[in-house]
Amino acid sequence: MEGPRLVLLVCSAASLAMTGIVGLRLLWLAWRSRGQAELLIGTAFTALTFVGVPLMGAAGMGRAAAGEIHFVLLTLGLVAVWLGLSCVAVFTSRTFHCEAGWANALACGISGALAFIAWGLVHSLRSAPPEMLSFHAAHLWSGLLRVPMIAIFVWSGSAAMHAHLMAQRRMALGLSEPVAVDRLWLWSLVGFSQAAVYATSLVLHARGVGMLVDPMGMCVVAVGGLLAAAAMYLTFLPPKAYLRHVHQHAELQSF
Repeated sequence: MEGPRLVLLVCSAASLAMTGIVGLRLLWLAWRSRGQAELLIGTAFTALTFVGVPLMGAAGMGRAAAGEIHFVLLTLGLVAVWLGLSCVAVFTSRTFHCEAGWANALACGISGALAFIAWGLVHSLRSAPPEMLSFHAAHLWSGLLRVPMIAIFVWSGSAAMHAHLMAQRRMALGLSEPVAVDRLWLWSLVGFSQAAVYATSLVLHARGVGMLVDPMGMCVVAVGGLLAAAAMYLTFLPPKAYLRHVHQHAELQSF
């Protein structure tokens, strides 16, 4: 099993790296075009993959004893995770619901829940016996942290899929562009694949198993991460060949 596990671990790391790189590309695009969507999503995935997860790992979260946790790094990592996920919530509210009151309230509520859970996680570690393993000391709060993560991406994926289905009907009447319809489908794929990653993480966490230790967890991270990275790239940075394919496919469907 060591060979397959190594392959899965490499694929998992590659998927996380690809997601972060796409995030950086989107930030560069946002700086040049001043695009709000690119800024929000670029910030989200750069903060999550290149800042939040690495800093929490470097702090010793889940591996070290509570007394050995580097709380400055842990706090910065949690702030990055909060920022990234809040950006996805704001993007979903503004893009798919035209900043409707209920959507803004939902985005604020999820962001507030994330902040409260992050505070609870840090507090549980600080108040735990120094020799207690951090995984056990913050087990409840660490599990709760995954719930709003799942909610954000299920919401975003569902909103994009609903918009995609509506746009398909308009496209049949010549009222929507094929590329716009395709982008909605791609973003729904990003949302649902990320939700699957966090849901699997929650299940494994409840069983007391680390995400990158269990082969099933590594497989979900690898496949889900690669799907999300590819879909993000095609959504915001599509090659000309892909755009031609989308138009050709739409023309074939119209016959």
